[in-house]
Amino acid sequence: MKLELNSLLEEINSWKTLLKAKDEEIEYLHGQLSFMQGQNKTLEETQANLLQEISQFNSALSVLHNSISKLENHEAEKKILLLEKENMKVVLDEQKALHQKEIEEFRKGIQNIKLQHADELERQKSEAIHNSSSKVEKYLLRISEKESIILKLEENISKLKTENNSETLRIKVEYEEKISKLKSRLAKPKGSHSLNDDFKKDDIFRQKYIKIEKESKEEIMKLQGQIKELQAQMNLMKNGNRPLNRQAYVLNDVRNENNGASSYKEESSHHFKRLKTCSDQRDEFEDFNMGKNQADLVKPVKKKLFNLDMNYFVK
Repeated sequence: MKLELNSLLEEINSWKTLLKAKDEEIEYLHGQLSFMQGQNKTLEETQANLLQEISQFNSALSVLHNSISKLENHEAEKKILLLEKENMKVVLDEQKALHQKEIEEFRKGIQNIKLQHADELERQKSEAIHNSSSKVEKYLLRISEKESIILKLEENISKLKTENNSETLRIKVEYEEKISKLKSRLAKPKGSHSLNDDFKKDDIFRQKYIKIEKESKEEIMKLQGQIKELQAQMNLMKNGNRPLNRQAYVLNDVRNENNGASSYKEESSHHFKRLKTCSDQRDEFEDFNMGKNQADLVKPVKKKLFNLDMNYFVK
């Protein structure tokens, strides 16, 4: 999961780098747009200058008209001036049309650049939102599955507590019955050797009972601690979108205790619940990149206690 987190962080950094590059491209396009606007402004100023020149030419034409009015007797000069006037009008009209066409082309180019850039940004934005939403859904699904695993572990712990309490109560009752019977036997005259053997057997029984009760309490406390660790890691995962970096439900110590406690299995018909791994749940955890030997869900199994029948105190 740590590798997956690192890959996700690298992907996020790459997206940030891409967005930064796109922002730089936007700034570059804005610079080009400003340059085009400057050119457009220059063309408008040129057009204004041309209009001013036209007005000046019109003034010149008026001057020419005045000159023509003054030179009514010079028909040849008047025709030449009129011809020049027409030629100047044609040239000015052609230049005006050319400048207007160039202005329209620049405007269309600027509009196309804006549209293309806006479409590209919208596409990249939609892709980023889609990828982020899909990843968030995957993490929420994983969190729900982790919560179901914690619920199963809590159910197993409650079952273990109930079975441990009932088994402890039954052992206590049987222990008290054995003690009362032992006391009744001790009231009868017996040899010192038999009395010492009975006390030794009673002490062995008490030590075994205390040891197994202590082991069961330690197992329950260990499971409770592991559930607390799982809940804390799930809270971290919810707050920071980080996967669990430790499989807290691995119970290697419990597995070792089950292997080391085989000496009690042939001694009695009474059983106590222990924990062992369930290989049927292995596939459920492999999707979260957990080890096959460490990510198995736990379930209770029975472990034999020592013999408590009446023959225990009799040679």
